[in-house]
Amino acid sequence: MKNDKTIKDYTKIAFLVLLSSIVLVMLSSFINRVFISPPVEANKDEVSKQLEPQQIQINILNANGVDGTAATVRKYLRQRGFDIVGVNNNLTIEDSTYIVDCSGDLSSAKKVAYAIGIDPLKIKSRNDPSMFVSCAIIIGKDFQSLKPWE
Repeated sequence: MKNDKTIKDYTKIAFLVLLSSIVLVMLSSFINRVFISPPVEANKDEVSKQLEPQQIQINILNANGVDGTAATVRKYLRQRGFDIVGVNNNLTIEDSTYIVDCSGDLSSAKKVAYAIGIDPLKIKSRNDPSMFVSCAIIIGKDFQSLKPWE
């Protein structure tokens, strides 16, 4: 009997240590994310401060068939310090919005993704030396979920 109680006590202690460790890791991750290395800011003043001296150059392609969506994104990003090089229509209609990293500079593409509200997992890398932009935004049919429409 006493042996069973000791095993239960050790099990409880092990569980509490494991739970405490998980909480500690989550708390340290939260503190790191919020205070030590926060994500880029989508507010235009904060984005302007975070941009490096070399501006992020962007090409915007309307791939949803709705007139004016690329122009809306252009205005939104220019107000936040981004350099919009071109606005055009895409050859095909796309269901979802994504970013193409044209220069191999994934950090710039992530800043653009955050600024307009795109999941960084929707960044596609196509390092193309003939492109003179950092990245391209392909605006799909889901454009109303982006930050310029909030």
